[in-house]
Amino acid sequence: MDFPRFKRMSTAALITILAVCCLISLYVFSRFTVDDAFISWRYGKNLVDFGVWNYNPTMLDATQAYTSPIFAVLAILPNYIGMDVVLFFKLTSTLTLIAFLLWIYKATHGAIILPLALVGLPATVAHIYGGLETFWFVILVATLLIALYEARVKYAVAISILLFLVRPETWLFVFLVPLYFFINEPQTSLRDVFLAPAQYFKNFRFRPLSGAGVLIALSIPLLLYFAFHKVHFGSALPNTFYVKSGAPLSIANLVKFGLFLLPIACLLILSRLKLAFFMAAFFGAMVLSYSTSNLQMDYAGRFAFHIFAPIYIFFCWLAARTNGRFLISTDAQPTQLIRLRFQTAINLMCLLFLGCFALISDNTSAHLSTYYPRALLSHAELGKTLNLISEKYRIRSFSIGDAGMAAYHSKINSLDNVGLGSGAVARGGVSGQLLDLYGIDVVAFHARPEKILLEDHHQQTIYDWAVSQGFIELCDIYWQKDYTLRIFSRKPIEEISQICNSSFLANSRSNRQMLADNIITPPWSFWRE
Repeated sequence: MDFPRFKRMSTAALITILAVCCLISLYVFSRFTVDDAFISWRYGKNLVDFGVWNYNPTMLDATQAYTSPIFAVLAILPNYIGMDVVLFFKLTSTLTLIAFLLWIYKATHGAIILPLALVGLPATVAHIYGGLETFWFVILVATLLIALYEARVKYAVAISILLFLVRPETWLFVFLVPLYFFINEPQTSLRDVFLAPAQYFKNFRFRPLSGAGVLIALSIPLLLYFAFHKVHFGSALPNTFYVKSGAPLSIANLVKFGLFLLPIACLLILSRLKLAFFMAAFFGAMVLSYSTSNLQMDYAGRFAFHIFAPIYIFFCWLAARTNGRFLISTDAQPTQLIRLRFQTAINLMCLLFLGCFALISDNTSAHLSTYYPRALLSHAELGKTLNLISEKYRIRSFSIGDAGMAAYHSKINSLDNVGLGSGAVARGGVSGQLLDLYGIDVVAFHARPEKILLEDHHQQTIYDWAVSQGFIELCDIYWQKDYTLRIFSRKPIEEISQICNSSFLANSRSNRQMLADNIITPPWSFWRE
């Protein structure tokens, strides 16, 4: 048998299978757009439509609700040129995916199997096309790790500054990256470190000028970022920091997220102790933060993906760059030594952790693929209708716990009772005075067909206030048969009653029924507002 030829044919067949899996995942799951994406996009819309940089189209309750400034800024472009914002970000996601595949193909000298396996996961496609900054974050962090591995100082600084504008977790780099370049570690094996740790640390060399230069280069743009938000919003930190932090430590999340730190130990075998400590410090801080946070939008294992995917991509690159073998002893006899290639070991490790992530990204296929089609018929339709009827019924503002697309389309003030879109709610909760200040005319309660969830997110306070103001109950807008928006308003509104009827007919079906009905419809039919 011609083994080289057989190997080439097997590799080609595997790549073909993975490529087909990617195309299927893209077809099914690229129709997913998460409600939270519209929170950031609303800033670009408000700036173009009203000349206001705020969650609301006025400066009432000034709030930095976005965690990714770069996506809020990008949303200016489609709104300015009159392009559908969802289509704009779907095309941006497609270009990002193509650029990633071309880059990883070149960087790994054609070792594309592991990257394709990652892209083929439904969860990955959901994170690429969901409208949030998730995929940008993991690619850029992986790229930074490569820059650190290759000691490319300017490249690392540029990527770190860009990451500051992508997600707040990366603010740690303002300290970690300068420290990395401040220390020049000796080239030695892990065995020698354990045998003579004092000698290892004694051989450290320090580069204060390099570390100080990197610290200044990173500190200035980050301080300017904080200063702008402090002046404009009254708070240097994103509002989400106050809403999502402070939850009790979750041991389950600590174990789940911490699992994905284990591959870092491979760097110890390669005598890359400094990079291993850097990664352990950064991702370890993320593990601790996520384990003490209220992770409200952890669809498709999103927060685990933040940790797993950059490490996975980095080791895909490292496997293609690493030569050599190491020994595994199964017996005292030399004949029992197994020689294993580093590349093979890293590839096997990546596949193992890919499988682990696939297991914990626990959203069903039907849920992810029908999420946005349902939202178009409920939340988006509510926002669009409020925009059309606000003058007719003199609706000044409304309250809703889903801060994204309903508020985005409404073009009126929206009180987010969860607090993501309201600094006032994040600081002091919901009160009758705040509801009076907003001038609420319509309320959308999180509900089930049988009851309003009054215990959730200050809804009891809002309900009591609405009853005292003489609000009447209209109907339920259905997102799913067990998730509705119960609408109260100061007066009957026929247009909202029509949404309730149409959403019930369309969205009271199960996810499987809806997926079966929509699967023939191409995904780009849902690449719209």
